Amino acid sequence: MLQHNKLYQSLKKLSAEWHAGYVQWSYTWNYFKFFEDKTFVYGSIQGENFDLINKNFNKGSENLIKGKYNIIGSLITIYFENAEVKGALSNDNIVLEGKLAWDIYIPVA
Repeated sequence: MLQHNKLYQSLKKLSAEWHAGYVQWSYTWNYFKFFEDKTFVYGSIQGENFDLINKNFNKGSENLIKGKYNIIGSLITIYFENAEVKGALSNDNIVLEGKLAWDIYIPVA
């Protein structure tokens, strides 16, 4: 079941860039927050300070992507401005279909 006003975090995203002869690693997480009016906010953040992220993760935040979602049974469809992502609700988690693999989001705050 989807929890409203709850921060959902993805698995850790790893990226690397080559800089002056060495590899620079960075880690990010994707976050969603869903609201009862069928809207959501989404963003990528380098950090796991859930209280701080949750505090600033709201509809008024200018740096977040906003959209709508729809749930039918255990299936969820998330509508971004130019894209649609399908997934499923599994217990308290959200499993979304990605380009190369499925991505799971778990409630954290």
